Amino acid sequence: MVPIMQNKILIVDDDSDSLILQQTVVNKMGFYTQIAVNGIDAIKVIKDDAPDIILLDIFMPQMDGFETAKLITEKYHIPIIIVTAGGNQAINKIKDSNLGLIHFVQKPITPTILQNEISKCIKLIKKK
Repeated sequence: MVPIMQNKILIVDDDSDSLILQQTVVNKMGFYTQIAVNGIDAIKVIKDDAPDIILLDIFMPQMDGFETAKLITEKYHIPIIIVTAGGNQAINKIKDSNLGLIHFVQKPITPTILQNEISKCIKLIKKK
């Protein structure tokens, strides 16, 4: 499956190394990337040009991933892949948040796992 280049993935992460790795993986999959370094910037990007999928870090300054996900899911139906270094405790908190977040990638990120989660989201989008 080769995605169409117009498909966009918004990467939201305040860690530059993680951001670069995620962007490299996403671009190699054939997607266009949008970048935000915090939740506030992410909301602005979404309002201007909504992506097809969002890769969202949890622990960020200004507006964390939980608050960002809450605002996004209230207005938009965009699949969100949570990217976290918080381990199982963070994953359990995400699952208990009632935000409908079902896709997770633990840091440190491996390209194969990230590709698999993105592919799962693409399949969900195509089913709609």
